[in-house]
Amino acid sequence: MDFPAGLPAALRAGYGYTPVARIRRPEFDAGNLRPRRISASAPHIVSVRWRFTPAQFASFEDWFINDIANGADEFNIGLANGLGMNTLAASFEGAYTTDARSGLHWDVAASLRVAAMPVMTAAELEVAVAYDLDDIAYGADALHTLIHTTLPGYW
Repeated sequence: MDFPAGLPAALRAGYGYTPVARIRRPEFDAGNLRPRRISASAPHIVSVRWRFTPAQFASFEDWFINDIANGADEFNIGLANGLGMNTLAASFEGAYTTDARSGLHWDVAASLRVAAMPVMTAAELEVAVAYDLDDIAYGADALHTLIHTTLPGYW
């Protein structure tokens, strides 16, 4: 199930995410606390806010109740992080809240649980450290054309 295409994307104001702690510090009777990793990956809690017209809010409520079972089911939604916009599977972390705005608009805020935000691979990080990111961005279109258009013709 996808977030409805006719609804606006989340607002930039109030958007952010927090990774759930991947370590635990068990307390011992004596000595220092030792951090222990409890998992290699951890979910992220993403704070989102939308501004809806009355018709959009009605559509959102219908989708929330009927399509994703009052927020119990996962859905795909575009979310941003350091790697740009990515479509991720998310679920609601509790109920959403609403705030009536002027002009009969509605602000809807929610916390979404995402399995993990995408991060660079070790190889991508090595390239990012070795080269200036502006140079990489400048050459990205030419590299894409070379790999996907020019080179396949030679095979």
